[in-house]
Amino acid sequence: MGLNQQMNKLEFDMIVIGAGMAGLSAAGRAAEAGAKVLVAEKQTEIGGSAQYAGFLWTVLDDRVRRGWDDGDPDLGQVVKDNFAEGVNWMRERDMLLSKPTKVLHGNGYQFNVTGHMQDCVKLVRKASGHVALGVEVKKLLKNLDGKVEGALILDDGEMMEVKADSVILATGGFQANPDLRAERIHSNARSIPLRSNTGSTGDGIRLGLETGGAWASENTGFYGHLVSSPTDLDHPSLFTRLSQYHSDYSLLFNENGERFTDESQGDFRNSNELTFQPNARGVLVWDDHVQQEHVLKAFVLGADTEDRLEVALQHGAYGDKVSDLEKLKNVISKWNMDGEKVVQSINEYNHAIQKCPEKLDPPRIYDQRPLNQPPYYALVVEPAISFTHGGLLVDNKSRALNEKGEPIPGLLVAGADVGNVFNRGYAGGLALSLGFALRAVRTAGWTSNKGGDVELYQ
Repeated sequence: MGLNQQMNKLEFDMIVIGAGMAGLSAAGRAAEAGAKVLVAEKQTEIGGSAQYAGFLWTVLDDRVRRGWDDGDPDLGQVVKDNFAEGVNWMRERDMLLSKPTKVLHGNGYQFNVTGHMQDCVKLVRKASGHVALGVEVKKLLKNLDGKVEGALILDDGEMMEVKADSVILATGGFQANPDLRAERIHSNARSIPLRSNTGSTGDGIRLGLETGGAWASENTGFYGHLVSSPTDLDHPSLFTRLSQYHSDYSLLFNENGERFTDESQGDFRNSNELTFQPNARGVLVWDDHVQQEHVLKAFVLGADTEDRLEVALQHGAYGDKVSDLEKLKNVISKWNMDGEKVVQSINEYNHAIQKCPEKLDPPRIYDQRPLNQPPYYALVVEPAISFTHGGLLVDNKSRALNEKGEPIPGLLVAGADVGNVFNRGYAGGLALSLGFALRAVRTAGWTSNKGGDVELYQ
């Protein structure tokens, strides 16, 4: 339901652009503190990409986090510093579905993300705010002093000027924009599958740039996973089922039969690195040890266990199970890849990992075992993108900055619209969204203490 059907006086304490995890968390938290919030969402339902996620987690150990999260350390600290507050907020509202559990290289909780976002909508409405769906934010408004003071919003063919003390951009990145992916990541990224919602096309970044903001840097990273190829991720249920989470225990080769990355760094990083290889296409190879220990066992609490090769084949992918390396060479060659070079590379890898692992190039840091227990499994894969790591230049108070590094008054940023929190690494997407949402709300002057005094964040 749009603005022109609900609002008589279009003045708010805060406008939040985007109704995903970051936007609704910011709106709900501010509303708890008494703020009258307008949430403007261009799609006809809430949720964004967060609706496909299930775990609220991050890496709290500084040394471990630096090993996995290679973005701006000041921005990564925002995620860490706000995690406990965010978890406590979820616990108070019964949104956590598990005890603390290991998630990838960190820790967190199975999480009722849909319930959380729906509850945030209720909090906004309870505080006399509004969640407007199917509306388009055309531009941000600035006063003569350069402070952002609202937005021009198109709703059902009618243009409306909405005033607010602050605006938070939280539109979820630009992963659904092929042209922008090609420009900011790599030409190959134009055609990689989207493992995400279709609405995150860079609207928040565009609004920020038009209002004097700047790109954070040349960040080509993104969060995603390797998926079987060829494939069509035409339904969100396939986002997980076709993802090859075990790639960090496998060997990954490009079309020329060459290893090009340390696979053990994580499947999310492997998907990044494959984007820069010829045709963004490769072959993933694993043996029966990996099959039994990492494919046929849940990779995280609550995950379904399926034979990922069988699922991939059912959906039209190129893959096979073979008894020896000679057969592996032949089957990979049928997929227009250098099967002979793949087998040579496997033999060289097995020799090096057992005799002189320090000579491996690319290295193998975490999982150092030979791939030598037949049968062998091979699957053609490609990277699929979930959200982008490049975005607006933002400081650790969630303030949008101009090219000189100066804050743009009244303009805040949360979630994947923030650039450089991660680069090729990853330490939790929901935690990123929640951390910057909480920080932005405090910077805007709203501290949720169940309706108590509003306290300015310094």
